[in-house]
Amino acid sequence: MPGLMTGPEVTWPSVDWTRVDEDYLKKRHRTYLSVLFDSTYWDDWTPRDTDVIVCTAYKSGTTWMQQIVCQLLFNGGDIPGGKAMHEISPWVDFRADGPREVKMAALEAQTHPRCLKTHLPSDALPIQPQCKYIYVARDGRDAFMSMLNHWKNTNDETRDSFDALADRVGPRWVHWRDLKDMNDSKAFDMWLSQGWPCYPWERDGWPWWSLFTNVESFWHLRGLPNVLFVHFNNLKKDLPGEMRRVAAFLGIPIDETVFEKQVEHCTFEYMREYAHLFAPAGGSLWEGGARVFFHKGTNNRWQDVLTPEQLSRYEAKAANLPPGCAHWLATGDFADKDDIGRKPLTVDSEVN
Repeated sequence: MPGLMTGPEVTWPSVDWTRVDEDYLKKRHRTYLSVLFDSTYWDDWTPRDTDVIVCTAYKSGTTWMQQIVCQLLFNGGDIPGGKAMHEISPWVDFRADGPREVKMAALEAQTHPRCLKTHLPSDALPIQPQCKYIYVARDGRDAFMSMLNHWKNTNDETRDSFDALADRVGPRWVHWRDLKDMNDSKAFDMWLSQGWPCYPWERDGWPWWSLFTNVESFWHLRGLPNVLFVHFNNLKKDLPGEMRRVAAFLGIPIDETVFEKQVEHCTFEYMREYAHLFAPAGGSLWEGGARVFFHKGTNNRWQDVLTPEQLSRYEAKAANLPPGCAHWLATGDFADKDDIGRKPLTVDSEVN
């Protein structure tokens, strides 16, 4: 099994988290290259004032937020051209869904307001002041459980397509079915204690990338006026309220004549019913198709899987996050009610 790269021979750029000035944030400070990632794709991106970038680690409500943003951008209408979500709102830094030049040309050809997707931490992509960034997160234990379903059901054709990449970087992607004696408990231990070799600055996240590194990287940016934090828990508790908050952040007035329809189209039930339109690659990556991607959308399934010792180690890992971050990640609530990450509900209110 691939493990963490360590030793004096391993070096990588440092990131100054005290720097939130425009010139610093517009630069990529780390490069993610692997069988899945190529963060240099962002070097070909020409930002527009209307660009919205949905940012998550994984399995935290990425597609959900893409649908929310698209419903708001297009006022409850169909996606332009009748396209699927992955076509209209591409995962920019994903290297296995076609040639780089084709993807970036298609993105440049879009004439409507664009909604882009990334799973990179903030230091691996440019943070442009004229664009809007929505960071969506979920308790890491819930994200892990959802990731397990995603991993177990990935089909052999997807694994083989990763292997066939002519410019693959680093070791081959690890398929659940290729690992002897793997089970949920062992997978959690690996996920919590090992990084992927291509990202030697990460200490967890195997066989994907670090959820903790990802959330910390954005936590330092939460006070910026063009960064909004949204939590999976709050989307589940109050979808209409969170959609209004996103609309206010994007400066989009709510059309009350279509808002109820917009909310309905952003429910788990609706998106699962039309899963082929929303699942990445139309669901072709998974055994069982698109509906497998929309598994359950529930929290706390880890309570029947993880041991008390594993939970203690998870909490110890989360405790290393910056003050207030672990509490927000677990609950969706800011421990400090005056936290700079809190954003208003009205378009014309000032950011606290």
